Amino acid sequence: MSGPRQIAAALLLGAAALPSLAAARPADCLVQVEGRTLINGPCDFTAEAGGDFTLTLGSRKAQVMVDPGARMGRAFYEDSASGEPPGVADARRDGACWGRAAAIRVCAWQPGERPAAYRNLPPASGSAPPR
Repeated sequence: MSGPRQIAAALLLGAAALPSLAAARPADCLVQVEGRTLINGPCDFTAEAGGDFTLTLGSRKAQVMVDPGARMGRAFYEDSASGEPPGVADARRDGACWGRAAAIRVCAWQPGERPAAYRNLPPASGSAPPR
């Protein structure tokens, strides 16, 4: 059984780790909605506690809310500049990707680690959003 000191130490260590989780870092991203490629290349990746994460490129944003302890979640996509309604779909994890291209697929890799199967996809549709 844990004593009060072990619990306090664990809480402090957990709290110290949280700010680093929320810091955006570069990633190689892919976001597809209903078969359209909307982000394909460098973007900002922000991880949250519990496995949730957000990909951002200019006005485009994709977010995955993970069901703790499962390979399931919900994927969201929105482009604040396009005026299109946001998309949402149930998402199942498959490696670095969540969902499927026919609904919403959100993928994020470390720069330079994208698998060959995802390298020759169409460029993002629409004008290139600003970084």
